[in-house]
Amino acid sequence: MLRYLVDPANAITTSGIIFSGLALRELLVGQPELAVAISLWSMLADQLDGVIAGRTKNRSPEAAKIGKSLDGFSDLIYGSVIPAAVVMSLGGGELTSIIVGIVLLVAGALRLSYFSNFGLTTGYFTMLSH
Repeated sequence: MLRYLVDPANAITTSGIIFSGLALRELLVGQPELAVAISLWSMLADQLDGVIAGRTKNRSPEAAKIGKSLDGFSDLIYGSVIPAAVVMSLGGGELTSIIVGIVLLVAGALRLSYFSNFGLTTGYFTMLSH
């Protein structure tokens, strides 16, 4: 299973997941600014993995399939989990911050589910079209 991480694009996606883990750690120790800064590296990895995947010659279909799933999880972590945790943390446990955090988590999970099942049906991203 680890052999799929040898694929350059999957290695970059995995590095983004690692950055997300480091960001969560910083958030848990009370460093939200550093957590947000580190999570930006996750976003950069997300941009690079697609470019590298497209340029990798003879990339196996299996590696591409694993990469697609890894990318979705990475998107969920840096795009929903970290922002939700930051909002809840900075909100000090107030009801509004908890609600906003939960909405971010649900929206991220819904987005992951939608694109895992249907992909980009129109060729570009539209969040509220369906």
